[in-house]
Amino acid sequence: MKKEEPFDTFKAQLLQCISEGLEPATLNFNSYKVTYTIRHIGDRLTTLKNENDYKFLLKRTEDITNPEVTVIAEEIAIKVCICSYFEFTFTN
Repeated sequence: MKKEEPFDTFKAQLLQCISEGLEPATLNFNSYKVTYTIRHIGDRLTTLKNENDYKFLLKRTEDITNPEVTVIAEEIAIKVCICSYFEFTFTN
């Protein structure tokens, strides 16, 4: 990753990595929770959802000579709710 790359290029590279590693049926950036850590700063996971988050990442690494950034993409599980219909009768 180069610091001058736009967010869309970063997303494309990340999706390529996901595609090669996980081979998902569909590939959509919004289907993943993306976080990162910067080794020189600490191990706290920081969210990377949009261009502002990406700019924040670049800002945090601009003074580090060779920043080591670990990006983690976790697939967001599809939540399923199964509801059964029951008929209730109230008596006095």
